[in-house]
Amino acid sequence: MRLATVGVFALTAWPGIALAQQAIVLDRYMSPAAGTGDLLTIQHELATVEDRVLPLKLGDEQGRLSLLAGIFYRTGKFVGLDVPQDHMLLVVGHEVFGHGARLRELGVGRIAYSFDGPLPYGGGGAVTSFSGDFPDTPLASLTVEVAGIEAQNTMADSIAAAALARGRIHYREAWLYFESRYLGMTYMLDATEDSEEGHDVGDFFRTFEKACTRPDCRPITLRDLHRGARLTLADPLLYFSLYGFASSYVAQGNVTSAIPMIPIGHGIRYLPSVGFQMTPFGTERLLRSAFVSGLRAKGKGQRLTTVTLRIGTTGASRPWAVDVRLADVRLFRLHVRAAADIWRQPPLLAKQTSAPLKTGASAAATMVLPLRKFIHKDWLKAVVTGGYKSEGFVPGEQLGSGLVWRIGLTVN
Repeated sequence: MRLATVGVFALTAWPGIALAQQAIVLDRYMSPAAGTGDLLTIQHELATVEDRVLPLKLGDEQGRLSLLAGIFYRTGKFVGLDVPQDHMLLVVGHEVFGHGARLRELGVGRIAYSFDGPLPYGGGGAVTSFSGDFPDTPLASLTVEVAGIEAQNTMADSIAAAALARGRIHYREAWLYFESRYLGMTYMLDATEDSEEGHDVGDFFRTFEKACTRPDCRPITLRDLHRGARLTLADPLLYFSLYGFASSYVAQGNVTSAIPMIPIGHGIRYLPSVGFQMTPFGTERLLRSAFVSGLRAKGKGQRLTTVTLRIGTTGASRPWAVDVRLADVRLFRLHVRAAADIWRQPPLLAKQTSAPLKTGASAAATMVLPLRKFIHKDWLKAVVTGGYKSEGFVPGEQLGSGLVWRIGLTVN
């Protein structure tokens, strides 16, 4: 699997805005959700140090010359320092916690990675290779081929959730969100029948033709992929993020910019967005609905609920799924983040995408537990996720059935 220039991520806590806890977590396969979460924490720490060491503006920038100097300064810093950091991390996410995570779960042998230098100092690409036994089914190949962009989308979704809960987006988050969605779209648009082996989208197109051969199955075409990819242009956060780093930061020197939302009454604000993604059994169109309400405790942002409807095609049937994420649910005396999903999909390792649909579901909760009794300090806490999932595709999560668990530490 070869990455040209795709992917992105960022997280939540930045100087001057509401802080969120950063965590390093582990799970069984270092899934896209766990692995990209760790990368987001690393990215946050790097950005925090940079913002403390380097000034945001060159003086007050009241005059034309001083403002122009500030714009050139921020452009140079952004292109020469911020972009290569974030691009290298996103490539690691795409390869190690995208393709690599699915290969680990499928139980292949040795996995190896090769990385170019990050943009703008190198080609910015990477390759994942492996040696060992691989399941003899085209759907297994599809699972690995889509996993790199899946990891990108997982990171981009994290950016959106953090920014919406806060009501503002940091300029680094804005750039990363834009890069993730935009380059994911252009990666699909660039695919042709002659795309070289290792081009994820080209490989997906060719593999799908082998996985959809029954008389009642119509293979997904490149035109279908190109048309679906353009749905990204209907995502309002794409334009809010473009304004956030290009106008609000580079031109005006602001750290954050506001995210407009639609008021629908009773203190609730709403933001819809649409998307498109390749899956292990075909493609899906997404309708995301984000709701924020009220203010939680000072410095902790707004209460966020997201509902995502996924309507897909296998070439022979219409799979669907509903994903719900609740940022603050009271469970006994604890406040937890909850996730629930339900779907109808073909079995993930079926021989054909036209296999009969099966119903599946998952539920999980994440809680932060104090460690004061053990270390007599308040700054270090444990992060624990527990739940159960049946076999099926939920972006970022393990594919197989069984317990869902993650453990980690967070510094407050």
